[in-house]
Amino acid sequence: MTLPQMLAVRRVLAAIAVAASISGGMAAAAAIEPPPGMESVGTRSEASDRADLPIGPGATDRLALDGEVAIAAWRSASGSATPPSPAAMLSDYRQALATAGWDTVFACVDADCGGVERRFGLTLLPAPTMLVDTADMALLTLSHDAEGEGGEASAASHLSLVASRVLGKLYLQATLVKPPGAADPPLRAAEAGEDEVAPTPLPPSAAEEVAGPATNADTLAEQLIGEGHLALDGLEFESGTASIAASSTAAIARAAAVLEAAPDLLVAVVGHSDNDGALEGNIALSRRRAEAVRDALVASGVAANRLEAHGIGWLAPIASNGSPEGRARNRRVELVLR
Repeated sequence: MTLPQMLAVRRVLAAIAVAASISGGMAAAAAIEPPPGMESVGTRSEASDRADLPIGPGATDRLALDGEVAIAAWRSASGSATPPSPAAMLSDYRQALATAGWDTVFACVDADCGGVERRFGLTLLPAPTMLVDTADMALLTLSHDAEGEGGEASAASHLSLVASRVLGKLYLQATLVKPPGAADPPLRAAEAGEDEVAPTPLPPSAAEEVAGPATNADTLAEQLIGEGHLALDGLEFESGTASIAASSTAAIARAAAVLEAAPDLLVAVVGHSDNDGALEGNIALSRRRAEAVRDALVASGVAANRLEAHGIGWLAPIASNGSPEGRARNRRVELVLR
């Protein structure tokens, strides 16, 4: 890894305070810090690479950029305080970066980001390092005029931030693309006394408003129809039981809104588990959890004859059970088309 690459990574990867030596003996300190309680989970840096950065809600609304690419990702640490919403966090970044001369190219929250189609058009570190829930996410892409060697004008540097909340944890990825030979762009706010740019905050997160479940219902219904199944993110149970946790109110409301948005769909509520314990016991518990979700949906107004409840234990994992993160992803309840 070259020194300019390392500097780019460290300026974006500000989960730790660093001072990287560069030509001339100058030092660069970390300028953007993730919210307290987040930990670094992955990085990638290439001297010559390509990255697709979002500039609109469609899968084809992207900039395919070549240059020096540095990617870093963070996740809220276990036991940490409740992290901010994706929208609130990226609004803070947008304000800080505006004072450093960055211009917003694209910003969105939740369904306005384009749903599943948009999500699969992003350049992301692989799961479980970076996870995205299209119903609870925010995107921010910015550009900064760059200078080439000798001070000549050059192509702009671009920075893209993706934030999402999955299973109660906040995930954040930053992707910096710098033209070859360009100076490192500033990633810190303006010093006192410098002219500041008046930032425009991101819109409020629909996932945190009362109308949030209905706002995202069409997108999630399309995902259910297109993929045949939909995991109910944010759904939690009391440990070892089929009692739905009080924190799952929004997840149940969102699932009911999805079924209301597609009133002709017949679905099975399917419970899944990790591989801790015997299969028979896990099937029984996952079935009881599916039944509890079915009953909660009926109580929310979904017709009972549209729903079945089944449990299949650990027979259909979506991640490795070799890590806590993978086991958490496998413990889920899904809506499956019948």
